[in-house]
Amino acid sequence: MELVIFTGLQGAGKSTFFRNYFAATHELVSKDLFRNNKNPSRRQAQLIEAALQAGRSVVVDNTNPTVESRQSVIEIGRKYGAEIAGYYFESPVKSCLEFPHN
Repeated sequence: MELVIFTGLQGAGKSTFFRNYFAATHELVSKDLFRNNKNPSRRQAQLIEAALQAGRSVVVDNTNPTVESRQSVIEIGRKYGAEIAGYYFESPVKSCLEFPHN
């Protein structure tokens, strides 16, 4: 069981990378999928925890820009004994600004 945390700007290719390399084996948790939720961080934690409780691997696809923003996710992964991996998507700000967002 694995918890993968993506870090990078919007438009850096995180979602495409998920579709190409993880979609068949990992659940996707992204705050972009619940924009209308009043507490997206809480909802994210609930979804990660539910997947790990069920023994399913998870990818957290958000910008996750700071150590603090990743810490709560890492703590959930540790609680369930998941192997934790991080992917940093480096990209020029200009190209991210040009990327068409959903």
